[in-house]
Amino acid sequence: MSAKRNATPAAGRGSRQEIDPDFTDESTASVGHDSSALLAAALDYAEAGLRVHPLEPRGKKPLIKWQATATTDADVVRRMWEKWPNANVGVIVPAGHVVLDLDMYKQGSRQQLAALEAGLGPLPRTHTAHTGGGGEHPWL
Repeated sequence: MSAKRNATPAAGRGSRQEIDPDFTDESTASVGHDSSALLAAALDYAEAGLRVHPLEPRGKKPLIKWQATATTDADVVRRMWEKWPNANVGVIVPAGHVVLDLDMYKQGSRQQLAALEAGLGPLPRTHTAHTGGGGEHPWL
């Protein structure tokens, strides 16, 4: 997820986790991100009860063993982003939620969404995260 987003729905609180001490740092060279905005986004999601973890800058590859280490603990989030200040923000989708990955810039995507809505009805207005590549992630 990029820092450009709307607020997402709150979920159950995650448990306090520690950063994996065995993980080796990958390059965090500046890639044009606003690192303070990325940290702020991670803290916003964590405060909303969504477990977060750092991803490679401008990418989707986790920088930690996210299944066990993603957290809502603000102190742990700050330590993660101190270690990887340009990290993108990963969010764990809580049970009971569905997040669609809409890449409307890809050929055929609008037709696929229209077919889905024709069968199930229009997507409801909902919280939506905007990806760095121009996609959208509506939360249902």
